[in-house]
Amino acid sequence: MGKIQRILIIRFSAIGDIILTTPLIRWIRQGYPKADLDLLMKSEYASLFDNHPDVNQIIGWPNKGGLADLIALQKKIRRRRYDVLIDLQASGRSRWLALSAGASRTVYYRPNRLKRLLLIYFRLNLFGSRDPVPIRYMKSVKGLEIRDDGAGAALFPADRVKKAVQSLMGSPGENRMVVLAPGAAHATKQWPLSYYAAVGRFLYSAGFSIVLIGGEKDRIVCGELSVTLNSKPVNLAGNLTLIESAALLKLSRLLVTNDTGVMHMAGAVGTPVIAIFGPTTGDLGFFPFRSTSRVIENEQLNCRPCSFHGTSRCPRKHFRCMKEILPDRVIQSIQSLVS
Repeated sequence: MGKIQRILIIRFSAIGDIILTTPLIRWIRQGYPKADLDLLMKSEYASLFDNHPDVNQIIGWPNKGGLADLIALQKKIRRRRYDVLIDLQASGRSRWLALSAGASRTVYYRPNRLKRLLLIYFRLNLFGSRDPVPIRYMKSVKGLEIRDDGAGAALFPADRVKKAVQSLMGSPGENRMVVLAPGAAHATKQWPLSYYAAVGRFLYSAGFSIVLIGGEKDRIVCGELSVTLNSKPVNLAGNLTLIESAALLKLSRLLVTNDTGVMHMAGAVGTPVIAIFGPTTGDLGFFPFRSTSRVIENEQLNCRPCSFHGTSRCPRKHFRCMKEILPDRVIQSIQSLVS
């Protein structure tokens, strides 16, 4: 293969998945420092890469894009004449774009869906090792001149963004701000709100201030938690862009969260994380990647993992994976990380 001048990575969604592409992006940039390195993703996530030093161009996919958008996107990609195209999404749409892009070389990530199904539905674990997703990405691009530098994910909120967020927050006291992210895309990935309230009361008693964050869909749960806590936290759910959320986390002492994209966001800006896992496990590859973190899970249950993304209700109707993780366990982890 000739000189590599243009590289495209396709990863449409979601927040955590996209953040976990950043180690691969960095490794490719280190191997090909003069190449144009572009990223195709949903437009709603594009702000994550504001100020990112390793990406030349973000190609946005409209949130409700149709066939006409897909054809226009295919033409745009073909005009770029990529030397290497890496499809990390592994969907029908991304496969079609990759096949029709005319790239000199195309790399397809294979996400081991059969192994996931066997683990979730038959408790047959054929993974062999608990490779995190970024390492699985790296193994899919054999033949490129890249190497693992040992570092984790990385986001780069600009100074102007950090200053704007800091101005919004005021002065909560040096290094005394803790962020709680009590929401989740699926109900079974959400630790009980009363448990978050107990953690919040402990944080207030220890002299910390609390900020609640999440997306538009998390406004209700964050509002309920805010009402439960007598000392009202700052509730920013639905009010920050993704890169503003990253900037807020960078200014914070600690994040307490469920298994969400915010967990990976905190790790990508160097903020310690306490992550509470219920229906999902490390075998699926989405534990915090090379960050200061504590993962809290109920390891005594043989019904985990029961899903890949979480579900609307516990399949066995007991929800022990979350209910049996009591607040004291999280509080002990907070004490160990902030001491």
